[in-house]
Amino acid sequence: MVDADFTPQPADFQHLCASCASIKLRLDAVISRRPNDSRKIYTFQPSKGGIEAVSCKLCVFVQMCGKSWGWPVAGRVSMRIHHMDSVFGPTLAESKVLLSLCVEDGSLAKRYQGWIVPTLLGDEDGMAELSTWGQLKKTVDFDRLREWLMFCNQHHLTDCRMQTLDEIPFFWLIDCATRSIITAPDQAAVQYVALSYCWGPPSDGPLDNPSELPPVAALVIEDALKVACELGIPYLWVDRYCVSQSIRSIQAPQLQNMHKVYRSAYVTIVAGCGQDPDFGLPGVTIRARKPQVSVHTHGHRLTCIPDVQHEIHTCRWSTRGWTYQENLLSKRRLVFTESQVYFQCWNMHCSESTPLRLDDAHTKNRTRFKESIATLRVFPQKGIGKTSREVVARIQEYLTRRFSKDTDALNAFLGVYEAFKELEHPIYSFWGLPISASVRGAGAFGELHMSFLAALAWSMSACDQPSAHLLTRRNMFPSWTWAAWDGLGGFLPKLITDTRHAPGVSLRTSQGRLVPLGDFTRALGSGNSAGVFEPCVYLTGWVGRVRLERSGDSGFEVSAPVQTRRVGIVAGADTAASLSHHVSTGAFEVLLMGSDATREDGSEVSSAGLADVHALVLQAGPDGTHTRLGVVTWSRLGEPSFDETSGVMRMSEIVEARRIVPECRCRCDTSRAASFDYYLEHPEHVLEFRKKEIRLV
Repeated sequence: MVDADFTPQPADFQHLCASCASIKLRLDAVISRRPNDSRKIYTFQPSKGGIEAVSCKLCVFVQMCGKSWGWPVAGRVSMRIHHMDSVFGPTLAESKVLLSLCVEDGSLAKRYQGWIVPTLLGDEDGMAELSTWGQLKKTVDFDRLREWLMFCNQHHLTDCRMQTLDEIPFFWLIDCATRSIITAPDQAAVQYVALSYCWGPPSDGPLDNPSELPPVAALVIEDALKVACELGIPYLWVDRYCVSQSIRSIQAPQLQNMHKVYRSAYVTIVAGCGQDPDFGLPGVTIRARKPQVSVHTHGHRLTCIPDVQHEIHTCRWSTRGWTYQENLLSKRRLVFTESQVYFQCWNMHCSESTPLRLDDAHTKNRTRFKESIATLRVFPQKGIGKTSREVVARIQEYLTRRFSKDTDALNAFLGVYEAFKELEHPIYSFWGLPISASVRGAGAFGELHMSFLAALAWSMSACDQPSAHLLTRRNMFPSWTWAAWDGLGGFLPKLITDTRHAPGVSLRTSQGRLVPLGDFTRALGSGNSAGVFEPCVYLTGWVGRVRLERSGDSGFEVSAPVQTRRVGIVAGADTAASLSHHVSTGAFEVLLMGSDATREDGSEVSSAGLADVHALVLQAGPDGTHTRLGVVTWSRLGEPSFDETSGVMRMSEIVEARRIVPECRCRCDTSRAASFDYYLEHPEHVLEFRKKEIRLV
């Protein structure tokens, strides 16, 4: 089918401004062009007075599209024409013409682009639509949802479908037919739908688990029951009713196995809109969908395709702590937004507004989407990842989430850690710190040791410049874990490959038994670290003293005995006064953690010195314990010398190395020349360390 020309009709002129009335285009010319080509049609200049000040229906449509997509107010918006296959791939649309709007503002940090479907109007009354691609129904298209799930179930055999379901202790399900809450029958084969949603404000009602749902549950649960029935799935899992709210001995193993619940679900229903459970799932029962923006002009109906990425990323569900692991661990998700349903498994992604020909969008063996079909994909393609670098990336993503209770800051991530622990090369957690036993180049204990020290010596940024962050401390967590800090902007472990001068590490179990780090996995067993170990670390290592000085308004730097600007401080707001007092009156203790034995280009460091020597900045407490204030790094120090008589280890700055210290990763000015001149005048700066036992809390 070829679309008719895009030209104003007689009925349009009284509702169009002169500029929009002048737009005329031969749409059939686009079909003959190469699929990757696009062409600008027109540039709109939105009214500064807003939509109310505009009388042209096409100009109003453009501004309403931008508003629905969550765009900033723009001075110039261009309309372009595209071949549809170049944007969405093989679609079910009869027409291959697609329009887009794009903000023309070079000062914006991101590119804003949205899509519009032109549909030819009938000749008789101007309302008969010849194609419905891109136009959403008022209710959920369950036939389309069943098609997506059936295709995934039949062809994505190794990734998206559990061959044998996990065994889950105290696994309760809601029977969709009877509304009763039962112990799951035949766990190895039971089919159920999991629900991921926002709880909303704390309930004032009783939290004891009933044996069946109330006559009228929250709307999101009622809607989820209907969705499960429409999909032919007999059971529903909802945390509010399927996790014990009052019996600790049952709740603990249930929470510890949350990753299995979402991983084993046939599909996870996501309430990707609304502030609480009473909002429901739009288009299922009583909650209406948000209408699409559209206009009739130039012989066509222009329909705005909702930006499903914006809808999902800006909804409350995407900001909450518990929903992070629920989404990440699910192999299939049906996300209900205000306008449509979005589906993503580990191998394909679809939405109601842009239906695709699934056979053509997949590779020849139908196991995954073609690499070119990436438009509108919302979530990362596959699961949690497999390496220590990927677990750090998951923590970074998780740090943006918010919680109703501070205690959830770690609990809501334990499912992710449980999944990492089951990998071929397991990654464990110690009160939130990731510990890997698969680092190359050392024995089993050495690998664990390097990984633990690297995680303990984390900073907020890869750019080691003076920084100080006074945040709200979650006091139920120790100072050295990311979970202790509300509003932490980043978590990046240091690279430590040389542990010759690193401290010995011991941990204390909740029964009071002190175990060396090498016995961590044996002592941990099948439990989680917060339940097995006390929230403290026992370190026996080299402790020195340094003086910190203010570095403008941005943070602190070490002024003596060996200067460095690579200092990152993270402390509680209530520590600010004490921190300032210590800066003005005395020195801070630092615990040597180790160094990186390789350069950034991968070459080995000369034996004449140590590169990137890391130490923890400590603050002594009144009870003999220490808290972690931050981390300090010296770019290059000489090999240590030992005074056996006094038990002192000394390390000096290699002055000549100042000329070859690599630039900071962010390319900022490190004033190397000034630092070099300073050290020429004061050549005898030496760090002194003595052995000491530290209990870090």
